Amino acid sequence: MSQRIALDRYANLSQERVKLEQEWERFVSGVNERPAIRPLMYESWQRCQEQNIHPLRTRTTVSLSRAQIEAYWEEDTLQHLLKPLLLKMKDASLDAGHLVTFCNAAGDIVHLDGDLSLMLKAEDMNFVVGSSWAEHRAGTNAIGTSLVTGRPVQVFAGEHFCQEVQKWTCSAAPVRDPVTQQMIGVFNLTGLWRVNHPHSLSAVTSAKQIVEKYLRGQLEQERFRLTERFSHLVSSAVTSPFLVLDRGGKVINASSILYEQGWVDRQQNLIGAPPSAFAIISKMQWEAEHVRGIWRFELIPYIYGGRPIGSVVYAIPPNDEYGVREATAAQPVFAGSGGADGSAREPLAPDFAETAKPFIRSERFYRSLFEDNPSAIICYDLQGNILEANPAAERLIGYTVEELQASNIIQLILLDCAEKKAPSVQPGRNGTTAGV
Repeated sequence: MSQRIALDRYANLSQERVKLEQEWERFVSGVNERPAIRPLMYESWQRCQEQNIHPLRTRTTVSLSRAQIEAYWEEDTLQHLLKPLLLKMKDASLDAGHLVTFCNAAGDIVHLDGDLSLMLKAEDMNFVVGSSWAEHRAGTNAIGTSLVTGRPVQVFAGEHFCQEVQKWTCSAAPVRDPVTQQMIGVFNLTGLWRVNHPHSLSAVTSAKQIVEKYLRGQLEQERFRLTERFSHLVSSAVTSPFLVLDRGGKVINASSILYEQGWVDRQQNLIGAPPSAFAIISKMQWEAEHVRGIWRFELIPYIYGGRPIGSVVYAIPPNDEYGVREATAAQPVFAGSGGADGSAREPLAPDFAETAKPFIRSERFYRSLFEDNPSAIICYDLQGNILEANPAAERLIGYTVEELQASNIIQLILLDCAEKKAPSVQPGRNGTTAGV
């Protein structure tokens, strides 16, 4: 039997409960330092003692307010998947006598549903929305212990470290982001000890797998977009070596010079990058030592569909001795590519480069918002002449940008809507351009 399951389906729950309570009493009283329980539970009990969790503690703390929980769901990009999944779990667990919960990565309950009478009983131990079930706060329990171990786990009756919780059984499975490998939440089923069954652990594990499968599919889409971005930059006028990273900091593609100079290791990590660089929340710069000088790096988050899916990192070598001018993908930032006699020109002066950066970053950022937006965007003047269109518009309409620029916006509007749309593109008295 797996160590993750408390008991098999044929176990005598009453007898096992009594045995566990006896082992718990000997352990907390100091009579027996090595109780006859699962190694997984023993390790958790040891952590509880090290963290000074009182075994007679009756209620855990409430960490989140109602407003904070509402904000969590408003900001959560997975709620369209989680809410229907939790509702399905509730329908399946009502007859089985379980409460359905979902916790954030810290072990705080952000969703709780089930039979009302059971929810009222659970309030005795403060098992309510907003309460914290992290192991260092509530002792051994499925939610907190699964977060510590990173694996699904079931905790039955006397295996809980705090006595008040020993009336219950719970099964939890943490959800891990396949990109960053960080925990993003926990599915949990909680019921009175008499309803313990291995199936409850299978149910939460199944829910976890559904979400992680979706996240892996999302990761593949993100990496595809990042590869597209790399290809676009290769064909553009970018002058510095560069690379693209996914949300986990893994290199998706890089200029050949960066591979040649050893900046990308075999695990596709960017050497010398600070850990904070992979948060991809905001732009940042850093320096890293190389055999022959200091390289400078600038990271810019890559936004797609309103959220960061990775980043673009531009590299500036210390000088031209690496042969960057011959790199196939990009060149370092120089005032020119070389003199008439083939000699390299001097690099941009530091003060000029620094003053130019804010403008360059702004242009890249807003260009990315336009080109990588999943919604179609078409810009036209007041006469309806199309000036520009993003790739999403090309895919939606079926025409290239050049073909669209040779047409008029009204030509793209259905005939029965033309009269309604025409006033919006009539020439203005003082302006010359308009956009949608």
